[in-house]
Amino acid sequence: MSPHSINQEDEIKRISAQVRNLSLHKDFTEPIMSELYIQQQKRHLVKHNHLSRIKNRHKTWLLASLSTAAGVILIASLFTSSSMAASLQQFPVLQSIFRLAGDLGLYHAANENLSDHPNAAASIGDITVTVPEVVYDGNRVSLSLIRAAGSSASMSLRDQISDIDIWVDDVNVQASESENHIPIFSFPGADDNSAIIEFVDLGNQGGESFPDQFELTLRLSMNGFKDPLSLSVPVTMTSGDHIEIEPSISKDDGDLTFSLKKIELTPITTNITTSITLPEGVAYDARTNGIAFDVLDESGNKLQTLTGIGRSDAVRNTFISDTRYQPFAEVPEKIIIRPYKYIYNDSSNTTFAKDENGNIIVEYLPQLDIEISLKDYL
Repeated sequence: MSPHSINQEDEIKRISAQVRNLSLHKDFTEPIMSELYIQQQKRHLVKHNHLSRIKNRHKTWLLASLSTAAGVILIASLFTSSSMAASLQQFPVLQSIFRLAGDLGLYHAANENLSDHPNAAASIGDITVTVPEVVYDGNRVSLSLIRAAGSSASMSLRDQISDIDIWVDDVNVQASESENHIPIFSFPGADDNSAIIEFVDLGNQGGESFPDQFELTLRLSMNGFKDPLSLSVPVTMTSGDHIEIEPSISKDDGDLTFSLKKIELTPITTNITTSITLPEGVAYDARTNGIAFDVLDESGNKLQTLTGIGRSDAVRNTFISDTRYQPFAEVPEKIIIRPYKYIYNDSSNTTFAKDENGNIIVEYLPQLDIEISLKDYL
């Protein structure tokens, strides 16, 4: 037998095992947080960049997940045969886009049967888009999309989707007159014919929270077609293993007050709500007085950052944000919030300073560190 003639079924089983045991060894928190820091300055974000497609009609900052892209690159490198890729549908472990997304929370949702499978589908021309998976853990709504396309599909699914509108129980939460403009994130799927769409409510920023159960209408504008493609997806919040505490702890360093307002833990997401309050008359500006922060457990294990949203209050001296991280491996005894600020190498504060290895230099602010013991709140 030729050394290149590998039994296809055995090879796919081997790849399945690799995917099940996948872990991301590189920590992407710092570059993601630096991207978050930059995006805070952009009031009209472009919808296309190398990180994600972002929809924004309000003064909301967003960050995209580099860890997601890294996970897709890592897994995609496993599949080198087109015939092998065509056979993946035979194996349930590889059918889930969530498993292949490089997002440990979504991987856990698929692996532990926490996601629902609506299989909602809609067609336009020779293109059919299906929603095989959806999960809502109270923090983020994530959907996987798969495209079956004919000759008109000359670009990836993410590139073909030019705009996204969403309705929650027939309420258009993207309406321009609404104060509840929902940010939408788009991430790579397993290949060009798949993608992951994710969005969150603005309940912690003074907007409306999603109900525990709702009917989601997803309207996709597709390049090459005049009319949008519409899908209806039932969404139900996952049950059990939800921890929510409101420590309301603040630290002051003389220049600003950093407050930990809320912590939400699920098997899919760690959500941290914080605020930065500046002296009266001082406006929030991420480049001059903004901070980012690490999230760690009592053993020093640092969570990878996923996405974030935030907005300033009417007088602009307080900035409230939700930052989402990967889930903890298990409920920790302690949670440590370790704030830091970025160091710039130019007077306009637009270029990050880097060390000799190309790593972004940050300055930790130990006077703002917050450490809580969960048993004090449960």
